[in-house]
Amino acid sequence: MESDIPPKEKIKNYFLFHFQLFEEKLPLISMFMKEQMHPINEQILQRLNYYKDLSDKTTLALLTEVYGKRIAPFQYDILISLKGIMHGYSEFILFHRQPYDFVQLSSTLIEKVDILVEHSKNTFLTEQLWNSKPHCMQEYSVTAFEVQEEVNRWHEIYKGHPIIEDTLSLIEAELKLTNPRPALLNGMMANLKQHDNLQWLALLLKQYIVHLS
Repeated sequence: MESDIPPKEKIKNYFLFHFQLFEEKLPLISMFMKEQMHPINEQILQRLNYYKDLSDKTTLALLTEVYGKRIAPFQYDILISLKGIMHGYSEFILFHRQPYDFVQLSSTLIEKVDILVEHSKNTFLTEQLWNSKPHCMQEYSVTAFEVQEEVNRWHEIYKGHPIIEDTLSLIEAELKLTNPRPALLNGMMANLKQHDNLQWLALLLKQYIVHLS
């Protein structure tokens, strides 16, 4: 029975389930990142927020079951730290495709949480802050300067790569124009999307193109 499972084993299983599910859905996640076909509408955003809140409550309940009342003063800071660590591992798994031992990863996460709980003294997030009503993010406008900075990062790395080197040079030249041409930039973005490590630049460029019109 589930009630017979030690609390620490429960949270370990929770981590394990999270990463197994993440692995299962990776093809869909990768496709969404590469295509960026559909904007996230309000209904989808509400659904995502619902599952995020549910996940947060589940994680907090498990943390409290494992570590007791001693984490109460900094439980939200622990939760945010844990979410950051899990996000970091998820991102690594996404961009470094190979078989992984998720049981070992779950044990590693338990160790990290143990360290956080043992050594946490200061707190930032209060219950009032945590429960404050979130505000929708304003639409962010990407500037030519931000795109240019990212282009500069990859120039040296892709030196000698004919397609990407030309793509980066064309983007750079277009950004210097008074009226950059969206059609040309869209073509360059398609080239970038063929390379996993250029997805962020492709996304920045896409957001920049949106605000040209």
